[in-house]
Amino acid sequence: VCSFHAPEETGEMLQPMPVQVPSPASMPVAAAHSLGGCFEVRREVMEGDEPLERRAGGRLWVRAVGPLPDDPILHDCLQFYVSDLGSPWNAAESAHLKVMVSLDHAVWLHRPTRMDDWHHIDLEPVAMADARGFYTGHMWNRDGTQVASIAQENLMRPRPV
Repeated sequence: VCSFHAPEETGEMLQPMPVQVPSPASMPVAAAHSLGGCFEVRREVMEGDEPLERRAGGRLWVRAVGPLPDDPILHDCLQFYVSDLGSPWNAAESAHLKVMVSLDHAVWLHRPTRMDDWHHIDLEPVAMADARGFYTGHMWNRDGTQVASIAQENLMRPRPV
């Protein structure tokens, strides 16, 4: 589902970026979800005794590797793509469940942005029941301006024994 809107002059009310967000340089590089090396992804790793892949949370920094053309449609398309890079369920799901696939995914673009600069994505679990997990999220550019909102539902199935 897509909706289109011609820009209009109005007031704004956007979510501020959290104040205690670690810088991208302080977070480890994530090999997964880089689209063949086209994106640099850095994930926040949570404290804990579980294996590293189970402690990667829904907070990450992402940017395109290298400069991009000025085409705003390209930047919008890349923003849609990176909105699906993370999941809060790695840390929140129980040990016997696995996130399988996105069932539905919605993104609302609030401001134009350049995807060849860093963007912080923060995803929060909302509900998990009946083999489905639902979460919401926000995306900010490096200066702390909210550029998008995200909502997604995942299929979650038992892990193979």
